[in-house]
Amino acid sequence: MAKLIPDVDFAVQSVFANQLALLAAGLVEETVSKVLSEYGRKKGDPKISRYITKSVEHQNSLSCEKIKLTLDKFDGGWWDQLEDRVKDSDRAAIDSLKAIRDKVAHGRPNGTGFSVVGSYYSSIKRFAREFDQLILEE
Repeated sequence: MAKLIPDVDFAVQSVFANQLALLAAGLVEETVSKVLSEYGRKKGDPKISRYITKSVEHQNSLSCEKIKLTLDKFDGGWWDQLEDRVKDSDRAAIDSLKAIRDKVAHGRPNGTGFSVVGSYYSSIKRFAREFDQLILEE
């Protein structure tokens, strides 16, 4: 079996994969929190923005279902629009990262290689761009 990162032991690659998975899962959480907070700031006032930030930032380990439930509190059509804009594979990456994040957080091996987690991270970046555009360019 070929190494994913040349000259780096598989055990070390697993640590890299765990770290990248945690960062990517955090990017999903930060994207949802910050974009919705900015939406509140633009549409309301600083108090509304702060309320949104405090409410949404307590949600962690976001799956697509949790994101949908959060968006539905703002606008029942946003998730449907997001589904039209974001590829199935990018949404699947969110759910996969949530599962990996939960395993890592509970001290279990994630069983996913660095290159797979790297592709999830790329998916998350695409999701973040589309999420931002949908919510803030309304």
